[in-house]
Amino acid sequence: MSVTASRQLVEALTAAGVTTLVVHDFDESGFTICHTLQSDTERYQFTCSPNVKCLGLRLTDVQEMGLDSESVDYRGTKYGLKKCGATSEEVEFLAGGERVELNAMDSGQFIEWLGKKFQEHGVKKVIPDRATLESAYKLAILTRQGNVAIARVQQEWDENGHDIQVPSDLEEQVRSRLSGTELSWDEAIKDIEAPEMPTSP
Repeated sequence: MSVTASRQLVEALTAAGVTTLVVHDFDESGFTICHTLQSDTERYQFTCSPNVKCLGLRLTDVQEMGLDSESVDYRGTKYGLKKCGATSEEVEFLAGGERVELNAMDSGQFIEWLGKKFQEHGVKKVIPDRATLESAYKLAILTRQGNVAIARVQQEWDENGHDIQVPSDLEEQVRSRLSGTELSWDEAIKDIEAPEMPTSP
């Protein structure tokens, strides 16, 4: 259930012109959660009408997709469900001790179902303001240039690695440098010069 902080967040988002979308299971808790996020209670009263839209799973969705239900120990009242927006048919289904969770859908069903809910509530893709677009464009170009540079350095690194001659007595040299010191093996190996050191650029 929503805590006071979540309702305060909804209220702040509403004041900023943001719509809160609520996706929930088709059960008593789902209806109650969505209702609480947009209705006054003894514990919290909204100072403005909260901009909340419920995208919850409904009985018509369950029937259209043929989703499996599961048994649940129903402890609420039919009036409570009706107050939270359930239809008479939904009340009878839920009060009869059955519910359907969102995970009754497979991934494909869920994505398609959520897309339809978005369309029903007028959700559209957002294009931000000019300043945000310019910033994102510059970042995309710089990232692309950076990836090209990194790939070039990596290729040069790999090619240079093929030319390095590894000393045949490498293990003995590492042991020698570790003796009587607190160096780790990887610190010691940095002090070992290759037979032919590449010229610094």
